[in-house]
Amino acid sequence: MGRVFTVFFSLVTNMLLARLLSPENMGLYFLLFSFVSIAVIIGQFGFNQVVVRFVADALAQGKHVRAREILNISVHDIFVSLSVVAFLTITGGASIVAKYIFHSSLTVGAPILLGLWVFLLGFQRFFAEYFRALHNIRLASLLGTVLPGALFSLLLLCLWLAKKHADIDLIMILACTATLFTGVLSWRITCSERDRLDDQQPADTKIHEELLAAAWPLMLINLMVFVLTQADLWIAGMYCSADDVAIYGAASRLALLMLLITSLMQAFLPPLIAQYHSLGDQLTLQRILQTGAFINTVLVLPGLLVFFLWGDDILALLFGAHYAAGGNVLLFLSLGLFVNVMTGMRGYVLMMTGHERDQMIIAVVGGLLNILSCISGALYAGIAGIAVGAMIAMIVQCLAEVCYVRYRLHIWTWLSADETINLYREMRNT
Repeated sequence: MGRVFTVFFSLVTNMLLARLLSPENMGLYFLLFSFVSIAVIIGQFGFNQVVVRFVADALAQGKHVRAREILNISVHDIFVSLSVVAFLTITGGASIVAKYIFHSSLTVGAPILLGLWVFLLGFQRFFAEYFRALHNIRLASLLGTVLPGALFSLLLLCLWLAKKHADIDLIMILACTATLFTGVLSWRITCSERDRLDDQQPADTKIHEELLAAAWPLMLINLMVFVLTQADLWIAGMYCSADDVAIYGAASRLALLMLLITSLMQAFLPPLIAQYHSLGDQLTLQRILQTGAFINTVLVLPGLLVFFLWGDDILALLFGAHYAAGGNVLLFLSLGLFVNVMTGMRGYVLMMTGHERDQMIIAVVGGLLNILSCISGALYAGIAGIAVGAMIAMIVQCLAEVCYVRYRLHIWTWLSADETINLYREMRNT
């Protein structure tokens, strides 16, 4: 339900933004939000996933002191890292990117707001992942995406009812407000959860080295995944008009609905992957992964058909007639994401089983392929060509990850009807 509400509030947010901002400013907002997202990835330095893997593993072995120390060290390191990234954003990083990549100039207050947004969003998302490590999916979903999305949508709705229009700075102020409220609430709850893990056992002084060794490859993986999924928007900003960027951004947001069902699995499977791998039960792990991929594919297929038949009409209905031109973009991006769903949680399997450096290499190659294919598409066919390039890169990386998981762990992650039936029979018998 948390994921469903997240998608709902995301749609409401983008619909309101399309009505509050001009197409040119809407395109700029998509690019700025993309910039904030990549800055958060760098600022978190991989600790958002390290905390899931290491805390879940420690709790599975009953090592509560180790779990507490992992959280304390992660909070300290992520504070330092996010502070550095936010400072660089304020002191020129955002302005340089806006000028040379987005071909736009920021107002005086925008870099400060962007830096604040990066810092707050990084912490808010980190605390949500900690709850996921504790298998508290309710709090992870509520504080991670649902509550900030609901607050941001509510603030935008009030603004639209009052003014009917806004500028970029005001939108960022509202985003920071929603994120700050949720972040403070998450921090307070995290403190109480951490105290429950406290006892009189001695701390492990080697934890910090273990965390750093696992964190930086995960950060690079996340960065390359971002390149694979978001570089197309940046390339649109470099080679296309602001109006085209707005159309592409709206279509890409709508295409992400293809990952709604997959995100349900991502909400609770990562710690289970780490635990089953730690126990050496590869057969059960493969069965769960292939069943999840099969169920996801069956549920997502109707959405792909709807986008294929009425994509331009849906864009016009949600965002306005100006955005109906993105029908082809929506279709191509949806096809790439559909293959992503069919092939299962390949990357998460590698990251949660100690093969994060292997995944990093695959992600780097996939990211470079995405950049090259999207640039080629932009030069020959505009935003439609960019969408085709992004689709090709997505499919190639998904297949590469499937094969590598099979090579390293001897399991398949892609959909399987047979494994789904077998798992259903076992559950029914027990």
